[in-house]
Amino acid sequence: MDALCDEHPELFDWCDTLYDLYQRKLWHELTFFLQRFFRFG
Repeated sequence: MDALCDEHPELFDWCDTLYDLYQRKLWHELTFFLQRFFRFG
């Protein structure tokens, strides 16, 4: 994931949120975040 953020700095906020949700084990919120990103991204 670090490589993705390093190669695409415009995705920093997305990577930061994704990493935070994953580390805090907020699975429902993480799923919702990914669905929203891929549906509207």
